[in-house]
Amino acid sequence: MVARGDLGAELPIEKVPLLQKPVIVITNMLEIMINHPTLTRVEASDIAIVVREGADAVVLSGETAYGK
Repeated sequence: MVARGDLGAELPIEKVPLLQKPVIVITNMLEIMINHPTLTRVEASDIAIVVREGADAVVLSGETAYGK
């Protein structure tokens, strides 16, 4: 697994879009759910973009381990 930021730092920018698939999204997109039962509009939008852009997987962490 290679972070997109690292990929962009090592390759010419025009090659990054061609080489960044398959994509596993690993961010704290749902961190708000640790303390709140619902998403914010921004988080819902982020998830929609991830799905629309065809991410192969989304890794959740704290929000599923500690969520209320």
